[in-house]
Amino acid sequence: MIAGTPVVATRAGGIPEIVVHEETAILVGIRDAEGLATAIHRLLHDPEKRRRLGEKAKMVARTEYSPEAYRQSLGRLYAQVLEGRVAEPQPIARKTPRSIRP
Repeated sequence: MIAGTPVVATRAGGIPEIVVHEETAILVGIRDAEGLATAIHRLLHDPEKRRRLGEKAKMVARTEYSPEAYRQSLGRLYAQVLEGRVAEPQPIARKTPRSIRP
């Protein structure tokens, strides 16, 4: 993402927590070879989509997954622990709304 390269990934593991379908990547179903091929084909033939996905992914990587964002998130967690509050794990602050996933 930080390189600005458009991403095609599967909806496996934590990937859907990091990328947003059609905003920062194209997500396909697990073991969906046809869907993967279709997504790659779409990107190969749509330079504007490649550019848009790549730029948005780069921006998100720089703002949400930077060392500074990680430090701030960890600092909030430590503060909660020191205050005696037990909190649910919080993702790094997402500034863009999540797309509805099928």
